[in-house]
Amino acid sequence: MMKQKRNNNRLGLFALLTVSAVAMATSIGTLTIHPSDCTEAGLEANLLGTGFISGNEFLPSTGSPVYECVAGEVASAKQIIRNHTTVTFEHILFAAPELWGMDTANSDNKMAASSDGSSDLSFWGTSNLTQISEEQGTHFDTDIYQFTAGFDKAMGDFFVGSSLAYAHTEDEQGTTTSTSETVGFTPYVAYKINDYLFASGLAGYLYTHTNKVDGGNDLDTHDYITEGNLNAFKVVNSFILKGRVGVRYKHTITSPETGVAGRDNSFDELTWVGDGEIGYLVTDKLRVYTGLLYEYYDREASGASTRVRDSIGFMRYGTEYALSNDLTIGAKIQHDINEEDSDYITGSLNARLAF
Repeated sequence: MMKQKRNNNRLGLFALLTVSAVAMATSIGTLTIHPSDCTEAGLEANLLGTGFISGNEFLPSTGSPVYECVAGEVASAKQIIRNHTTVTFEHILFAAPELWGMDTANSDNKMAASSDGSSDLSFWGTSNLTQISEEQGTHFDTDIYQFTAGFDKAMGDFFVGSSLAYAHTEDEQGTTTSTSETVGFTPYVAYKINDYLFASGLAGYLYTHTNKVDGGNDLDTHDYITEGNLNAFKVVNSFILKGRVGVRYKHTITSPETGVAGRDNSFDELTWVGDGEIGYLVTDKLRVYTGLLYEYYDREASGASTRVRDSIGFMRYGTEYALSNDLTIGAKIQHDINEEDSDYITGSLNARLAF
């Protein structure tokens, strides 16, 4: 009888804690045992482990899975991959046609037929600063400091290389803060079809460790990405027209520091990509350009993700200047044009050295 009474008391305490958690208004930082409470509020559900909730505090123990409603973590991880793949393909779209000498013989475009045209090796690097902020409602702010570098070589109709990535993220979600470090590498290849078309593809791996500054649950994330594109390149007098269409596949595995045995901690995402750009050669050394990047992504639901089918578009404006026959530098600004919940803005600097 005494044992049954203790069990009833424990069940009563658990019910009381659970009811108090559900009764709270769902916002960034809210703890809940129902991940749908977060997703219905437009947030992500981050698993903290098993236990109880008291006064919106997580008490680790045997019990039910407890989630924290967060925003920005998925957006920042996705933006890092977007920056990395986009920068890599933008480089391929500029460097590969030059190394091949595509469509420059009958053009007045001297920059497109610069020393890269007689080169078969180049080194390049791009630094990005991205800020993601909420347009309205509860405050969150994410800053991403990212660097992508690589090298490539032309071999006949083939163009091969590899890019390396590093990113430091500072994420503030209401009163919840975290930082993360990302490293990765991405080999890529391109094949010249004719003087106007070529195919390109990449396959890479990125590792991210997220450190919850407030003592929350640390997280390791493993992203495996592949992407294939069909690229077009055309020079018309002083205008340079570039475009690509393709598809990106990403497989993500998350490993919380504490978690639930048997939890599905992986998910897949498919993204369709369209990218167009028009550039103008102001002088033999100076080029200005503007472009539009569009992505439609489909992410599956699992224990580590919610089902998402959505699209996002970005406008970019940039310039490149040839300091010498071997060295070109540039700068770019990119921002979203249709994201209703968040604002994205990225500034970048780049350099390319050809031999």
